[in-house]
Amino acid sequence: MEAAIKLMRTPKACYFYDANKNSIIEISAAEHAFLQGAGKIDEASLDGFAHLKELYGQGYLHSLEVERVLNPMTPYLGDFLDRCLQKVTLQLTQNCNFRCTYCTYTHSDGSQRTHADNRMTFETAKKAVDYLLAHSIDTPEVYIGFYGGEPLLEFPLIQKVVEYADGLFPRGKLRYTITTNASILNEEITAFLKGHRFSVVISLDGPERIHDKNRVFAESGKGTFGVVIKKLEEVYRKEPEFFKGLTLNMVIDPSNDFDEVLSLFAEYPFLQECMSQMSVIDDYFTEKKNVVSESYTESMEYQTFLGYLYLLNRIREEEVPAAVLGRIKGIEDDTYRKYQPKDGLGKTSAPGGPCVPGKSRLLVTYDGKLIPCERVSETSQALCLGSLETGIEVKKAEELLNVAALTAEACRKCWAFGLCSSCIKYADEYGELSAAKRLSYCESARANALHGLYEQLMLRECMG
Repeated sequence: MEAAIKLMRTPKACYFYDANKNSIIEISAAEHAFLQGAGKIDEASLDGFAHLKELYGQGYLHSLEVERVLNPMTPYLGDFLDRCLQKVTLQLTQNCNFRCTYCTYTHSDGSQRTHADNRMTFETAKKAVDYLLAHSIDTPEVYIGFYGGEPLLEFPLIQKVVEYADGLFPRGKLRYTITTNASILNEEITAFLKGHRFSVVISLDGPERIHDKNRVFAESGKGTFGVVIKKLEEVYRKEPEFFKGLTLNMVIDPSNDFDEVLSLFAEYPFLQECMSQMSVIDDYFTEKKNVVSESYTESMEYQTFLGYLYLLNRIREEEVPAAVLGRIKGIEDDTYRKYQPKDGLGKTSAPGGPCVPGKSRLLVTYDGKLIPCERVSETSQALCLGSLETGIEVKKAEELLNVAALTAEACRKCWAFGLCSSCIKYADEYGELSAAKRLSYCESARANALHGLYEQLMLRECMG
């Protein structure tokens, strides 16, 4: 096989990324040109390139050394799932008072999920809390998340679950999370969330015109922005410290001008007091795919450039839009998390992408099924890990953890092996795991990996 490398160049220099070593190596223009035209690389082929020959002797420029695609966590999977769960997310209801156009519930044909009146009983919620307690013995801090539909439609159930859970877990070990549209927030709910260590994420997609384009009330079809912003203003006025701990989740429609999206913070400056995060609409489960406007691309690139300047200490943090900062700061985190050099991948390894199914954010559906997380299909038999009655089936979790075995031959030829972002949901086709479906995401995964590498090069070159 050919060397597991990806050639790159910037206006300043030439490089290659080596998949075995997870390292970016600077090379000369002549070396770059040679590698670009080379087929299979061996020591003899590198005569005349002393630097490359030295690198080859150190283990660079080889084909992937992986002979068996198997996640190294596999032998420990049973222990992780038995003793190290970090979070359960409770699907309290499948109902919602909103009908957001991009929501998988709204657009579903039944292959993913649908809005319904199904609700979780307190008995099921108790079993989920008990399951977390019994399977998190070695986890120092655990979380219970509340999910829907709109979870605050079931506020009395939330109160009962919190009271029950607080009586079980050691003091300080348990925290709570909730994602809400905020439309039914009131003083009682706010006081409760504040008093019980809740991390609260509130959905707000931009100024009124943009937000109301996609987020409307179920009964009237009218926009929801006015109600949501009023609720946020009330929390800010009455509970300013609690407000600072909120996170605004902005789901961006890339057909809009990104500067117009960010105008939300100029129109309502108090929103800059809390945290913000953003993501583009996930159109994976919808028939309608994203359309990216030129104005979105231009303004997004400029605001990202400001974020880079902040990372390089050229401008102050306040000069970067709050919604951009989260992703920008993540670039620094990636430097220490994803791009640390390795001695090699070894004979047995697996691509990046799949997490340990269920360990980090196990979803418990309203009827007690166990799903790896809320981002995958809850109706797919292939992705169901078990139930509260049976527990997580380790063999099923092992199959999902090692989903790359479906595409092992292709994975072992891919330079993005260790940087792959292919979640198990990209292998799910009508309730079965599909190699063809998984391979269809490879181009996007490689593009994501290459973008991350160029961000690392940008930091390296600008920081000297």
